[in-house]
Amino acid sequence: GQAIKENTVRNEQSSIIFCKGHSKNVIKIFDKTISNRRGADIYWRLHALDGDTVLVVLLPLTSLFQAQMYLDRVQTQFNRESEEGDEISIKGPMDVSSSNEQMIEALKQPGVNDEDIASCFKLD
Repeated sequence: GQAIKENTVRNEQSSIIFCKGHSKNVIKIFDKTISNRRGADIYWRLHALDGDTVLVVLLPLTSLFQAQMYLDRVQTQFNRESEEGDEISIKGPMDVSSSNEQMIEALKQPGVNDEDIASCFKLD
């Protein structure tokens, strides 16, 4: 709720990105991405129904343009460190808002339950 509330109140944008990967190496790259995090960013991992790992990145007060720049850095890191056969599929960046159907859909796709979706909107 908090991220969305701040979004609507201050009219500041937050963005969310979904990165889905299936190999151990991709997960290692995800971990590195998390260790290079910016202060306010929130990361969590979900396990999709197909066994893949989904890294969800919430970028508070980050416009879609800034989120795309962040994503380009992640992509560069992935290209540098990926091994043959490694695959990553990325959804986003998307605008975080409770009315963002596309985002809710993306959250549901990896086999995420409603409780997890609710936690996406909880900022500690």
